[in-house]
Amino acid sequence: MKGWGMINQIKAMLMEGKKVAQVARQLKVDRKTVRKYRDMSMEEVGIYREQSGERCGKLDRFKDWIKEQVGRMAEDGVINAQSIYESVRKMGYSGSARTVRRYVERLRPELATGRAYQPFETEPGHQAMVDLGEKRQVRVGASRVTVYFVVMVLSWSRRKYVEWFDRPIDTQMFLEFHERAFQYFEGIPREVVYDQTRLAVLGEHYGEIEFNQAFYSYVQWRRFQPWICRKADPESKGKVEAAVRYVKRGFLPGRRFESFSDLEGQCRQWLAEIADRKPHETTGRPPGEAWEQERIHLRPVEPDHPEIGPAFRIQQAQPDGLVKVLGNRYSVPRSHHGRPVKIRVSEERVDIHALDGIHLYSHWRSFEKGRRIMIPEHYTRSEGPVSRQLAEQLLAILGEAEGVEQLRRLFPRHFREQSRQILRLAQTVDRTLFVQAAQRLVSHGCLSYGNLKKTLTYLDEQGIGPTPPPFAAESLRLPEDLGLANRSSLYYDQVLDEEVKP
Repeated sequence: MKGWGMINQIKAMLMEGKKVAQVARQLKVDRKTVRKYRDMSMEEVGIYREQSGERCGKLDRFKDWIKEQVGRMAEDGVINAQSIYESVRKMGYSGSARTVRRYVERLRPELATGRAYQPFETEPGHQAMVDLGEKRQVRVGASRVTVYFVVMVLSWSRRKYVEWFDRPIDTQMFLEFHERAFQYFEGIPREVVYDQTRLAVLGEHYGEIEFNQAFYSYVQWRRFQPWICRKADPESKGKVEAAVRYVKRGFLPGRRFESFSDLEGQCRQWLAEIADRKPHETTGRPPGEAWEQERIHLRPVEPDHPEIGPAFRIQQAQPDGLVKVLGNRYSVPRSHHGRPVKIRVSEERVDIHALDGIHLYSHWRSFEKGRRIMIPEHYTRSEGPVSRQLAEQLLAILGEAEGVEQLRRLFPRHFREQSRQILRLAQTVDRTLFVQAAQRLVSHGCLSYGNLKKTLTYLDEQGIGPTPPPFAAESLRLPEDLGLANRSSLYYDQVLDEEVKP
């Protein structure tokens, strides 16, 4: 007899669609065993195991008490298997804690107190649901690629519209999909259900939804009500979840596509010939026929629509200052490294804004994949008030801005430390000598606290004082006639000629 772990594996693999022979081969069991447990419910398996056991298990005489205890715990919202094990051990149980935990796990589904989902149906034309899908390793041409798709399903008729993309979907593509879906259905429902995808929703704050501006403008113009599911709650849009699975398992398996256009063409044919004509398991009606009755309840699609522009979405910038956008990574300013930012993608640019709407930077959009677009200025520290104050004090001492800018270039990370030490040094030496030494270092492009200190020490050891200031013209009181003879230039020419003669 197989254990519960093996039985659960058999059930799970069969639910994934694997054949009996595959399951038997992978688990190394007989095919008859797989078929036996395939045809039995979990409750029947439990009864079968209890009736087939020749010996009494150590836990058997405690099972009724454990069921009652688990029921009481379930009412309190917490089922603690370890606490149950400690209790039965005191009652005389000599088995392992693992056996108790496994038995409690079998009881949990029966006593689960999670949210109950009651099936519901809507009136014709009232509701549609939208969801996104992704499938890897799809054979397109000579290679295997990842494809992306969006599904809209009418809740009453179950008719589906599918659209394919060869790259991750942005908000503009998402809204354009809506236009083509409404044209396909020949009408607009009164309500459309979404999960909390960033293509439509920026965030939720205790039930308050913050929409993308462009998405919300589009919804207002098309006059339908967006209904946003709670986070991690796919059951509330089960009709479109089932449609996504139907596309993945009913259309894609076993197909080969010569090109992306061939993929789109085959999908349109599959929707018309199979998905629309096969009776739905729940309604019992072919979706295509039911849509003929539902479309008269849809609101007509107005022919003209406004231009659909790009919308913002919130993304988390990584600590390295990069944010991932459509397969590439773009840098954000240093002030927003590791923080959420708003991203808006257009055909040409990737605009980055702070959450309060302040524009931070705009990148040219790259249509390649895997690139890192980094701006050097996004990794330099912005100058604060302390740095600006130190720069003003240096400028007052040096008398020129070149020295301050040179210090910034040479020491971008230690500008404040260098400035403080240089200012302290200036207070200990003659100011004229200090300026002379600093200007000499600036002219050679090597101003720093260490070099300045060495230069001043050298000048002091050599006994070189500050250069005397030039005399002012008004301080020179010289007589107008200094007694110098005025001679013509011919005189000096004759003197030079005589000196050069041998």
